[in-house]
Amino acid sequence: MVAVGAVCASTNEQAQQWASQISLGDPAMRASWLVGTSSDIVERLHSLQVEYDNDAFLLVTPIPDYEQRLESYRLIAEAVHASCHSK
Repeated sequence: MVAVGAVCASTNEQAQQWASQISLGDPAMRASWLVGTSSDIVERLHSLQVEYDNDAFLLVTPIPDYEQRLESYRLIAEAVHASCHSK
């Protein structure tokens, strides 16, 4: 299992804005997060899956606003579901 920080929104700009709300002590830590649209996130998760020969991810999305956090998880879940069922 690989733990991944992810912030997903309907646009890259919105995802960047939501990610900027997250307080992390080390700015380099945020640089390693997946931030973008659902298609961006799924593409990068697939790359990580291949790179680490991994079949499970623990996604962390600590956006302070509950509705934004829920939306981020929803977008990722729908995109992963669609990706798995299109194969």
